[in-house]
Order: sequence, then structure tokens, then C-alpha cells
Amino acid sequence: MNTAGRLSFLLLSCIWTTLFAQLRVVAPNGGEVLPPGTTYTIRWAGVVPTTKVTLEYSTDSGTQWNLIVSDVSGLAYDWNVPATLSTTCLLRVVIRNQIISEDSILTDNIAYADLPAPSEMLWGPTSKTLGFGGANRVFRVSDLALLFDDSTSNDCCIALSSDGQTIVLRRPWGADMFDVQSGSFKRRFDFNLAFDVIWKHSDLSHFFGIGSRTILFDTAFSTGIDTLNTVRWSYTMWHDFSIPVNRYLVSFASGITEAIGFDLTTMDSLYVLDAGEDCNGLRINNDGTMVATFGKTGIVKIWNTQTGALISSFQTPRIVSHVHSWSNNNHLAIGTTDDSIMVWNAVAGTLVYTLHCIGGVPMNMAYRPGDSKYLMAEGGGRLFIFDGATGALLQNWNHFATLPIGGAQFSGDGNVQWSPDGTMIAMRDAYGKFAIFYVVEQAGAQDQSDTTWTISAIVPQSYAIRIGIDSAYAGELVDLPIILSDPQTVYAQGARILRVKYLYNSTLLENLPGDPGTTLIRAVGIGDIGLTLTNAPDSIIGRLHFRAGLGNAPNTALQIDSASTDSPNALLVPTDGLFSLRGICYEGGPRLMNPSGTPSINVPTRITTGSHLPVAITLIEEGRTKLYLADMLGRTTKIYLNEVVLPGNRHLTLDLTAIPTGTYLLVLETPTTQLTRSIEVTR
Repeated sequence: MNTAGRLSFLLLSCIWTTLFAQLRVVAPNGGEVLPPGTTYTIRWAGVVPTTKVTLEYSTDSGTQWNLIVSDVSGLAYDWNVPATLSTTCLLRVVIRNQIISEDSILTDNIAYADLPAPSEMLWGPTSKTLGFGGANRVFRVSDLALLFDDSTSNDCCIALSSDGQTIVLRRPWGADMFDVQSGSFKRRFDFNLAFDVIWKHSDLSHFFGIGSRTILFDTAFSTGIDTLNTVRWSYTMWHDFSIPVNRYLVSFASGITEAIGFDLTTMDSLYVLDAGEDCNGLRINNDGTMVATFGKTGIVKIWNTQTGALISSFQTPRIVSHVHSWSNNNHLAIGTTDDSIMVWNAVAGTLVYTLHCIGGVPMNMAYRPGDSKYLMAEGGGRLFIFDGATGALLQNWNHFATLPIGGAQFSGDGNVQWSPDGTMIAMRDAYGKFAIFYVVEQAGAQDQSDTTWTISAIVPQSYAIRIGIDSAYAGELVDLPIILSDPQTVYAQGARILRVKYLYNSTLLENLPGDPGTTLIRAVGIGDIGLTLTNAPDSIIGRLHFRAGLGNAPNTALQIDSASTDSPNALLVPTDGLFSLRGICYEGGPRLMNPSGTPSINVPTRITTGSHLPVAITLIEEGRTKLYLADMLGRTTKIYLNEVVLPGNRHLTLDLTAIPTGTYLLVLETPTTQLTRSIEVTR
């Protein structure tokens, strides 16, 4: 857009484009029981994985919230569950208030104007106009139209009335008043050594001229109607008005250690404040009840503006600059000469936090008008926006340091300002260039678990664990899985290590090198394995490897002697595994027998009535074995054993009390052998 003369400028508009309407908690979300000391994975959704969020939990249904972690991203976070037991827990995910993103700045839409330098910048009280002393120009902010232009004198002090319709320009002879819209001259005011011109708050008829004396002017008269006598010094170097009613004025002069407080209602001096050293600035707080004086070596004193009574005094560890700002809660931000800002609790005199403006000494600093929600600071041409409550850096713009035209630098006292309504920031450089941009904030978003969950020591749950089933020929490898039911739930119960002890027939299964160690006791193998449990869904959590051999049996159970985890909340119920040897043949093939052994049967040959017969038998093979008593005609009288048995020695006692007198045969039948012994039963 072009305007009259040499002006050419555009409006820089900054827009925050990310929306968080779908932010939500995924887990926990109601009914979960979280044991203290365990790790629980919190999950959320609705934003991109790189979005930083804050996680908080409550143990009293949301009355009070406790921080879990801030500035975390990735949509998941492993939380160590605290020891505070509760059945009314909530969790929430929060995105705090945001400031415009650097990526969304329209860098081509920067507003420039050629203004004589130096040029004081002043927002109109309603944020609708922006004026510049020295250039003596006033612009309308909505379209940057030039409303007022008086370049006849290179003045550097202007004042706009509260309705933005009247402007007072400081002149060498005093001040001139103009109508902003028409540019017409209205009145000249006579006073010498003017340092500043300030309108009386919400008063269209009166303003103050501040110099060696402070004079109250009525716009209807050319001469002052009342005067504050400040003859202690030749002119006022530092001064500030109480806001919002301009009730009090406090003034300092360079090289003077005292300040005078005035009542602007009666135009009388009230008190003298002793800063204790040469003054380097003063600042009245936002409600006009306190004033801070700043000594050159860092002594800060807080005074009551009505009585002049000292409220607090503290020594800063750094040399303070002339840049200061009060927040609404009476935190006092103080610029220093080492590129930092100290924020103090002014009443208590305690340091709250320190901020660092990388790149230069803070030259401009102010809390956002109205709510003090954000603290703006500028140093070395770089603009910083901090969270007013926590001091967290929200935004840092570097490319405002140098504008594309003329190498302009944004630096210097008063050259970066909030608009009175807190929606814009104006920046002016040392060459007469300026920019205006909107500060658009995103209110953030949050979501919490829908219903309550519990932090409690829980009743241990049982989970099945078993060793699998396999078969193989002699010499082949055997792979037996260790299977756990619902491993993710076991993991959620806090289990990370699982240990299994098991027993097996070592004549059939040979432990392989590199696998879990085995202790051999005769023909029994005793294995012990430790397994690491993860949050994976796979139910096979480990494997046992053996080599099959020709043993003393066709199969063997893999008996789980014990199984446990490192969590008291997960109990394991075991089921044995099974291995079977394949390719067994009792005729013409491998046999499960001791070929060097000899089967036998040993019995007494005579037995009297009522006696029991002791029998010792030796078996050399596994298989069905039958032991029975037959008469001399071969008829079976009584069967004492008829089952599959293992090789070895066995001792039996045969009951013969019901057997009639006579001669009998005791017969032992195995898969490969038949033995007989003759016995005689007498009465």
C-alpha cells in the first residue's frame, strides 16, 4: 500500500495456525489399577508426535494437580507410579498457552516508513494510532494510513490525548497542540526546558509539561495553571506517574540520590526518598501504590507512593540498567548490563528467576498491558517473549534484528512497545524504519482421563506358564518353547525378570553347550533359566534346546519345579512339557534295554498256609510286564503284575493265603523274555 510522500509499508501479520481440538488421553482412561513403584506407559493422541505437552495427575478427582513431566513429546511417556495410594486418580495432558510460531510469520509483509532519526514512538491510548516524535507523524494502525504529518520541526517528544484526536508536540519554546484528523494548529504553550509531555489520565483538557518544573496546563490557556517546584535540579531526568489516575508523580535527576514524591491533585510535594546512591531510574507499579528506585550499583528500594514509607530494600548481584517493568502481582523485572533480566518479588525482596536475552543488553522490556501474561524483552535487535508467571521462553525472533531495507537495527530505549490493548508490538529502528505485527495467542488445550483409576497394591493375579511338546529321533535337535499366557499384562504388573527351574530325564535329552546350565543327579537333569520380559505380545518368551538320545525310556516329562517373576503382583501356574523319542522298535530296531543285563526272578520254593511270598525280579527293558501264578495244567490262578514298567530291580510280596495246596508255576513275562519258577503250597 502506498501513501502520500515517500511512505511505503505493509502490515506484518503473524498467525498461530496449529489447533489442538482433538487432544485426548488414551491411557489411563478409567478403571486401571496401578501398583506403586511400577512403570506405566501414559499415552495420548490428537497432536503430531513432535508437539510438546505437559502431563499432570491428581489423586483427589482433580482438585489438585501434580506435575509428572513438562515439554514431553512422542505421544507416550513411561511413568514411575508414585506411592500415594488413591482410588480417585485422574490424569491430564495439557498444551499451555502458545505464542505465534516463527514459521508462520509473513516476512514479506513488513511495514516500513522513512522517518527522521531519532524518533520517539508512542501508541495512542486506544491502540488505534501510532505516533512518532521527531518525524511528528501519526498513523492509523488498521490500514497504516498517515493521519498527521508535521515535519516543520525535528521534535522528539509527542503526546496523544486519550481519544487520539489531539496531539501535543514538544517545541524548543514549549509545546504546540494540533488536531490529529485535520492537522490544524490549535494552541501554543510556553514553558522552557521541557523534558516530557504527558496527558493527565482520561482527561482531554489537561496535560503536564515536565522539566526543571512540572507544570499543569489547561488546553484552553497558553500558560500553566499550576506548578510543581523541582528547583533541586536543573531538569527532571527520571520520573513516573502512578497509574491509572495519575495521582502521584515521583521524580529523580541524574547525579542526585534523592527523589521527590508529589500529589498531583493538590500539586504539593509529599516526601523525599533517599535512594542511597546515584539514581539510575525509577518505576511506579501498575496500581500506583509502590515506586521502585534503582541505584547505579544495584541497590533497589521499594516505597509507598502515598506516604513515602520504605517497604523493602535489596541488593541485586548485577549492575542494573534503566529498563524495568512491574507485573500485576508486583513482580519487578529489572534489566542488567550483562544480557539478563532479574525478576524479583518486590515486597519480599527475593529473586524469583533470571532470564537471559542472548545477543545484547536488554534495551526494552515490558509485561503485557492488562494481564502481565507475557514479558516482552528486546536486546541486540532480538525480540524475546517469556511466560510472565514461569519465565519460560515462549518465542524468540531473530530475523527482526536486520530488516531487508537499509540494514535496520531494532534497538534503543522505547523502540519496542506493546500496544495498550496487548494485541500488537511495534518496533522502530535507528534509521526511521518501523514494523507492526499482531501477537496472536493460542489458548492451548487439555484433556483428562474420562473416569477415575486407582493407585493401589493389587491382589496378585495368576498366569499360566508351560513348556511345550516335541518329539525327535535319536541324535536330532530338540526345540521346546517356554510359553507365558498374556505376557503384556504380566509386564504391566511390574514383572521384568522371569525365572524357571525344570527337571527332565537326562538319558533322553542332552543339554547343548551355551544353553542354560544343568545339574545332573544320576539320570535326572535339573535346569535353571532366567528370562527378560518385555512389553511384546508374543507368548513365547524363551526356548530350551537339547539333543535327543537313546535313553532308558521312550519319553520324558519336562517338569517345571518352580516359576516366578520379580513382581509380587504376578503369580505363575506351571504346566509340564513332554518329549517323546521317535523310531522305537522292539524287534529289528533300537531297543530301550540293557543288553549286558540278565532278567531274573527269585522266590522260595515252599510256602505254608497263610504265608506271603516275597519275590525279587530284575528287569532289563521297558515294556509291559506280567507276573502271575499258574497251575500245572497252565491255567492262570492269580495275576500279581500286568503293566508297563521301567528296567531295574523290583521287590513284591505275593498274597497266597487263598491259594489251595498244590504245586504251581510263578511266571514272569517281559516283551522279550519268559521266566518260570516252581513253588509248592502246603497246608
